[in-house]
Amino acid sequence: MIDPHTGALLIGQGERVEPTASLATFLASPVGRSATELAGPTTEWPSYELRTVEPGGATWYVHLTFHGQKLHSARLSIVDSNAKGWDDWSEDDELAKEAAYEVTLVRLLGPAPHRLPWGVAGAVFDRRAGFAFIAVTYA
Repeated sequence: MIDPHTGALLIGQGERVEPTASLATFLASPVGRSATELAGPTTEWPSYELRTVEPGGATWYVHLTFHGQKLHSARLSIVDSNAKGWDDWSEDDELAKEAAYEVTLVRLLGPAPHRLPWGVAGAVFDRRAGFAFIAVTYA
């Protein structure tokens, strides 16, 4: 998921997205070739999404944002295959996800705050967007 020493995102079975990777390097990688473009490379803030299955079987949604050629941030969240849309959404469920994401970060990165030489990570519940995720912002 997140390499505590480098901040690299560990994707699937051994692929890595390094925080130092340029947009061009990412797009040429197997992970980049499988990503879905949300805002393309002609914008100042290109972004891409992908889904990955991690050891243990959870499917994660990964949203990467670049600033020009530099990886700026990532959002990670578990894909809830049982969700039926907004009809079964609840703030309590999202707050529980935020708490679970914080437990994951403590296990991976140590106690909060998660400020490391490569950047900052945290569990977030965005009330306006209506969902919880792990936010990583690179230095």
